[in-house]
Amino acid sequence: MFPATTITRGLIAALLASSPALSSPTPQPPNDNPSPLPLPVHTIAQFPVGTWIENIAVRSNGDLLVTSLFPNASLYTIANPSSRSPSVSRLFTVGAAPVAGSITGLLGITEVTHDYFVFVNIDLGNNTQGLWGVDFNTPYSSPPKPHLLVSFPNSSGLPNGATTLPGSDRIVFVADSGLGLIWRVDIVAKSLSVALQVPETNHTGPAPASIGANGVHVHEGYLYWTNTEHVALYRVKITSQGWPVPGAAVETVKVFTPGAAAVDDFAFGPGGRDVAWVLTPVENTLMAVGLDLDGRSVAVAGSVDSSAVAKGTAAQFGRTARDKEVLYVVTGGDSVGGTEEGGKVVAVDTRGFHF
Repeated sequence: MFPATTITRGLIAALLASSPALSSPTPQPPNDNPSPLPLPVHTIAQFPVGTWIENIAVRSNGDLLVTSLFPNASLYTIANPSSRSPSVSRLFTVGAAPVAGSITGLLGITEVTHDYFVFVNIDLGNNTQGLWGVDFNTPYSSPPKPHLLVSFPNSSGLPNGATTLPGSDRIVFVADSGLGLIWRVDIVAKSLSVALQVPETNHTGPAPASIGANGVHVHEGYLYWTNTEHVALYRVKITSQGWPVPGAAVETVKVFTPGAAAVDDFAFGPGGRDVAWVLTPVENTLMAVGLDLDGRSVAVAGSVDSSAVAKGTAAQFGRTARDKEVLYVVTGGDSVGGTEEGGKVVAVDTRGFHF
């Protein structure tokens, strides 16, 4: 989630009042001869102005699931994203229509077991936040219905990014941008515990204008997270049960300042690349960051005056043979060069990348 200070009251009112239709532009075919930086980017799904797409997950069949923060709390699916004719449809909307000036939306989403996903829902009008589940292991003739798993207890919190503990069918991490911590959620026991609360997860200003831990993922035995206020990517070694290793120090992977004013979510690349792909939404860029703590990073797509990945919010790699090196990026929509657009889903061909 991107800092709330960039959203004016008028824009919020406009977003909450809108009820947009969807479009699926014809995508470009896969690029068999990747070009140098910037990496090739093409749009596979464009949403109308006023739609903020916040996060993304990829099903085992290759279809995408994307969450919306504005104008309502909806889950969309994009079928056959690597084809020439992907299709977009809304699966469901959680909760009632938001009240004026409030934010009611979906944020982080992650797969826990095969085709069972959990996602974060917030309602800042009623000060309620929860982790919900949705099961796709049902015939498509019966669209899946979401169900509440656990409520977050503190109304001053802002649960945001979510990820699953590898090898587990029940443990989910949720970064709380408002409370400045990372939750460990047992979705079977329906219990909440604080996995990590350190200065590197926290923030110094009032929430939601100030955002701490944002995106969160696990990679090769480390829990990684971005901190939007710190403009940094951190990690800590964790056990197989999802707790920090006793005595393990928090490591700084990358501090993006100067040169970036915020960081949002991120993704890890296909096997063999020790790289984090991080969205910097103020600069409208996608950054590749080396994980060996030497500070290596490079902008691989977008720029401050480009709409390619403008206000990028999250990313995930494809899961099929056709798109395993395609990074799908979702955006919150932005105005670049006087042209305003809604959130979208773009495909970034990473095959041409190397440090």
